Amino acid sequence: MDNWNIDTPEQVHLSFELAGIGSRFLALALDMLFQGAVFGLLLAMLYGLEVSTDYALSSWVGAFLLIAAVVIFFVYFILFEGIARGQTPGKMICRLRVIRDDGRPLDWNGTLARNLLRLIDFLPLLYGVGVVAMFVSGQSRRLGDMVAGTLVTREPRIRNPGIQSSEFRVQNSVSRYPLREEELALVRELMTRGPSLDKAAYPALCWQVSQPLFEKFMIPREYRQNCEGFLRMLWEENR
Repeated sequence: MDNWNIDTPEQVHLSFELAGIGSRFLALALDMLFQGAVFGLLLAMLYGLEVSTDYALSSWVGAFLLIAAVVIFFVYFILFEGIARGQTPGKMICRLRVIRDDGRPLDWNGTLARNLLRLIDFLPLLYGVGVVAMFVSGQSRRLGDMVAGTLVTREPRIRNPGIQSSEFRVQNSVSRYPLREEELALVRELMTRGPSLDKAAYPALCWQVSQPLFEKFMIPREYRQNCEGFLRMLWEENR
């Protein structure tokens, strides 16, 4: 597995597992399937309108469908990656996420830049330019990723360790989100050193540390925006 390694000014080492071309195209295929479903629904609505009104829509429907296809193609990726911090439905299923190459979460500027260049990556057919760029870059980065300074990473698969000892059962009885000793030590270190860390590195560290814990405790995705707040809550409950 290829990893993207970052050393922060505070000598904190970050490591992200890069997504391969195969997993990226699987996520893309799922996203295109969802886009096709939306486009098919639009076609069905237009057909129903034509039948119910007994009015020929062929004079303008072709231009409308072309515009709708372009809008669906671009807005789908921009909207989902912007709201879900680097994930589309296809990426969620495949456990992939887009991040900035400095380790920080994807922002709106990044998602706009990488997705506006998606059309160039798509040329001449089925992401021909994008595939070549992925092989050349060495990190499976298409042109949009290179320009936006982004990477597609694989999220870690975390298994809930369950209750394996009497000590853990006691801890579980007093905390809604019990942490293991090594998890608590990591959270404590980050929370206590937070004020002295670099302003650019601290959010990236909070994001990386919180992701496995979000998965472990099955936190709904709509509540995963405040990584620092979640870690601080865990620290207060477990210390």
